[in-house]
Amino acid sequence: MINKSTFHPLITFSLLMLTLFTSMAYAELKLPSGADRRPNLSVDPFERAREAIRKLPSTESEPASKVETQSIQAQPAATLEKQEHGLAPTVVSTSSETTGDAFSYELAITVDALSINAGGIANADENDGEEPTKTGVLGVVDVIGEYDTGAAGLWNDGLFFVYAAMVFGKGPSVGDLHGSSGIDGGEGTSTFRIVEAWYEHSFPFSHSSALIGLHDFNGEFYVSEFASLFVNAGFGMGQIIAENAGPSGYPIPTLGVRLKSEVTENIYFQAAAYTAAPSDDAYNKVFEANLPSNDEVFLATEFGINNNEPGEAGYYKAGIGLWYLRADQQGFEITPDVFLYSEDEAKPGNAGVYVLAEMAIGEKLGIFFKHGRGKKEFNQFSQFYAAGLNYAGLIPGREEDVLGLGLIHTRQSSAYLDATDNSTFVAETAFEITYTTNLTDWLSVQPDFQYIQQPSMSTQLANTMVMGVRVSAAF
Repeated sequence: MINKSTFHPLITFSLLMLTLFTSMAYAELKLPSGADRRPNLSVDPFERAREAIRKLPSTESEPASKVETQSIQAQPAATLEKQEHGLAPTVVSTSSETTGDAFSYELAITVDALSINAGGIANADENDGEEPTKTGVLGVVDVIGEYDTGAAGLWNDGLFFVYAAMVFGKGPSVGDLHGSSGIDGGEGTSTFRIVEAWYEHSFPFSHSSALIGLHDFNGEFYVSEFASLFVNAGFGMGQIIAENAGPSGYPIPTLGVRLKSEVTENIYFQAAAYTAAPSDDAYNKVFEANLPSNDEVFLATEFGINNNEPGEAGYYKAGIGLWYLRADQQGFEITPDVFLYSEDEAKPGNAGVYVLAEMAIGEKLGIFFKHGRGKKEFNQFSQFYAAGLNYAGLIPGREEDVLGLGLIHTRQSSAYLDATDNSTFVAETAFEITYTTNLTDWLSVQPDFQYIQQPSMSTQLANTMVMGVRVSAAF
């Protein structure tokens, strides 16, 4: 039975679906026809949407055979799971080691060395007992494996995926909301663990697929290829979803089921359901399946249009997504252990909406925009914005180097500000300038500069300047 609290979101959701399908059906008539750009359906009908090309222009060539196609397509599928957290190296390479035609694997290492030049907790007068540091080095070692059941002679259109990681080190005491490094898994994650483990089956004739297992929501939802260049974690999922709903994501995803369909060549639809957030001791485990133990479920849908591949002239992508957290909500935390609503007053459900858009302009420039909103009565953070650009070949003779300029902005809800003593700023804004260059076909270096206004929206922290470098290697 649908209660009153969920009826309104369902009506809104239905109207958005109808409007979106109608507009996209009309828009497709305006798109260039061109040749059929669907990938090899015997491998994965969605490899185009999951392609993990992070820079402009694309330098990968077309595979010469079906066997080579399987090898090359396998790597982006593996790499994408890391990209939204800044894990994928900026190397343009198909360096995955392959054993036979069925099994492929990749080893990648990413290290961030960051330093606070001004502001942050490290330079604050009061640190709440924390041991502040102005410099920090943190990293992650990723081991990824894929097993193609068709190539193994078992059954067609099946793919097993396993991703294990070892997070190590600690970043500087910035104290910002967004997170100055996307590979920082948080306190207690310095252990080897299974990050993802899932099986995907494709249905070529219907251009659809189904996936089940430990899966990262942000690996396929709310994905901007151009935003994945940046070091700051805020360019991924954003705090409206990450902080307010805590869905399945790096470094501890939960069990989920995802369905995806390409309605036409340029229109896609996907929906997923995930179990509740990991348990409190999940950080100390190598593996946590997090079997459903209550009614808490995270639901998400996304509709979009796309054309061509990132790095190709004429590439664009635009999408709209809705998420719903089925769980009793006490509202935001006003003070430690004091919430907007008591447990007796808790209200069911939390919801939000997001949009994303990106496009390539010519062969060198790519731009993107992301925006998210959440219910102000349940969430401390109600609005999120991210925007930026990638520009390739700024320096003559360095056509594969990429310059990135971006900003992210998160605002507190008016309900939160009204319920508190208003001793915080309204928003946090971060600016980032980054430049990635390939030293070899397997090693890249990425100098990075970040300027963070009103870190954590705290009146006790000054604006912060962070400088550093990311080094990425793929073997």
